[in-house]
Amino acid sequence: MGSDLLRLFSSKATVGKGNAVVASGENVTAISGTVFSFIVPVVVAVIVLILVIYILSKLTRRLVRKGFQILLLKVAVMNFY
Repeated sequence: MGSDLLRLFSSKATVGKGNAVVASGENVTAISGTVFSFIVPVVVAVIVLILVIYILSKLTRRLVRKGFQILLLKVAVMNFY
């Protein structure tokens, strides 16, 4: 519906000479939309994977550090008695 009205308007405004420009614009839009529909999900998946790896590494470091602190506390308590 939208492209039909656009072509009708360009035909009336340019006496048929603007249809080639409108058609070329439609083709470029269709091709770029198709290309982006394949690229965007891959980029988003890579970003999500990087974020998950980052969060897991931070969580692992924190847990290891907490575990080490608990171990040191147990050793200190055992040496006290």
